[in-house]
Amino acid sequence: MIPVHVIIVGRNHGAFTRECLESVVKQDYGDFHVTWVDDASDDDEAIEIACELLDEPHKIVVNQHRVGGVLNAYNAMVSTPQGEIVFIIGGDDYLTRDDALTIVAAEYEDPECWFTHGASWFIGPNGKAGTFAAKALHDDFRSHPFFWLPASWRSELSHKIDPEDLKIGGWWIQSGGDVAMLTPILEMCGLSRLRYIQETIYFYRAHDNNEGRLDTRYQEFCGWIARCKPKYSRLASLDDVPVRTEHVMPHGITFTPQLPYGTRVRCVIVGDEVKLGPC
Repeated sequence: MIPVHVIIVGRNHGAFTRECLESVVKQDYGDFHVTWVDDASDDDEAIEIACELLDEPHKIVVNQHRVGGVLNAYNAMVSTPQGEIVFIIGGDDYLTRDDALTIVAAEYEDPECWFTHGASWFIGPNGKAGTFAAKALHDDFRSHPFFWLPASWRSELSHKIDPEDLKIGGWWIQSGGDVAMLTPILEMCGLSRLRYIQETIYFYRAHDNNEGRLDTRYQEFCGWIARCKPKYSRLASLDDVPVRTEHVMPHGITFTPQLPYGTRVRCVIVGDEVKLGPC
């Protein structure tokens, strides 16, 4: 049985924390542990729920100062021992089946499986419901629509990501973190190492606390930058070290220093420089 490390990162998700964590702790898989991270929430509701529901071997991390989802996820990823499966859950999302981890872990019994993805169910703020998924059809992952949730991968891949590829201008990326983290992993795997899970095991919660407060222009900009980062070569084995292309931004653009985390910004290209400023 391959251990599964479930990583949950959230901020101000107290209204959803119980449903999220209860869906995880009741999983019927026999070998999993949770790292739950609260990124300096404005209230203690989520922390109180986590302390109630999570004990050993699970881990609770509470940040006193906000550092952002990408840095939190990266720290948890690289702390995962080799030979385990990394499984990412949003702090406001939840698993829809008690055998979700069992379904995912079963794919890794095949040593040729390095990454899994599948369909997610969602209900948006306007009440619109449906599923989203994008089964990979080719190896150019930078041109795929980015619907990879729920995502899991072999932990060895996490340690092969250069943390500089998760940053913009030396600062940890504020938005588009899923693109930044998963694109290198997908490229190291290649299409043949990916497995698509048919069952819908994940609920993605789209709500005003996240979707309604995102600056979509900045999110799309960060996603574009993440797709422009150095490409990673496909690995023949998990022991290999990927080759990264030289990092050359399109059109030769450079960056001004980034604003404090959480500042709503606009992005303007002035000549060959990207200017970030308040909305």
